[in-house]
Amino acid sequence: MLPIPIRHRYKENQIGQPAKVQVRSFNTRSVLTHSFAANTVKCTNCDQAVTGRSIKVGEWTWHIECFVCAECRKSLIQQAWCKYEGKCYCQEDYNKLFAPKCGRCGNILTESYITALNKCWHKSCFTCFNCGTTLSKFEQVNGEPSCSSCASK
Repeated sequence: MLPIPIRHRYKENQIGQPAKVQVRSFNTRSVLTHSFAANTVKCTNCDQAVTGRSIKVGEWTWHIECFVCAECRKSLIQQAWCKYEGKCYCQEDYNKLFAPKCGRCGNILTESYITALNKCWHKSCFTCFNCGTTLSKFEQVNGEPSCSSCASK
């Protein structure tokens, strides 16, 4: 997917000085701002005063260079990202580190899923580990779900 270009809008305030510039990044819901006056807001990442160009999402503000993934350190500008336990992650790293994964295939669970035997499962993966029958009722054999027929063998 190609990144969506950022569109800059420059305005002048009432006394002819450049006013705050705001740019919406459509896929992150962040706002790129640039302030020419002293700013008392602190960066969410480094806790230093934010002056100049910054990213603002809700109540959080970052320096442009601080708006990076906590894991891979790549810029999050115009990327899908998530804030988890106070840190920002790109979608790839968030999924790799925190998203629930299927107990059979290991893929990330993005839709409704089954929780059984302390694991999460795609509905299509919750089958007997011996014969592959789709399970509505199951028995545990060696920590894995089994149908009644296979469990009694």
